[in-house]
Amino acid sequence: MAMQGLVAYYYDHVNTENAVELNQCRHNHMGMDTLYRHEPNYTPRYVKKEYLGGCRNSLKHCEDCMNTDFDKIYSVHYTLCRKPWQCISRSNNKLPKDRGPQDSKYDIPSNTVSPPHCHELVRHWHDLRLDFENQLYSLTKDESILEGNSNDYKKDIFRGHCKAEGNSGYALISGKEESFKRVTELYDGSSLV
Repeated sequence: MAMQGLVAYYYDHVNTENAVELNQCRHNHMGMDTLYRHEPNYTPRYVKKEYLGGCRNSLKHCEDCMNTDFDKIYSVHYTLCRKPWQCISRSNNKLPKDRGPQDSKYDIPSNTVSPPHCHELVRHWHDLRLDFENQLYSLTKDESILEGNSNDYKKDIFRGHCKAEGNSGYALISGKEESFKRVTELYDGSSLV
């Protein structure tokens, strides 16, 4: 149903025996727990006792993706750590079935990922957006660009792009239409699609 399903189907059913599994801590990194430690990372009735505490990918030794150094990550899949534009910093270790009305279903699942590691991943995304805004401002001197990063909510993580926790807290990129028409100048005149 999604692009990632199409790729998996292709290598599992069409072009079999022609794939290499990459280190999930470094490629398409989600920061998730790679061990059989506790639910919801696995269903206990389907895992033999001798595998508990071991690697979920059947290897004898595996990297702990919950703590992979950022400089070793090639690509990030923002899912369990939440999308950067969702402005989510709170965590919760309760299983969804155990959450009450005071708990948000969008909280970072701390029984699956490390919230400080997630904050680092999200911070890097916001650093990229901030760099883009600063470069566009330097090029155009359009003061309205600065409005998109002038918020104070958890600025150490969100770099001024969030007004509050949650989806409605995100501040869109600001700027005048004529400023955005000059974006391609930031990329050596190459066209953006």
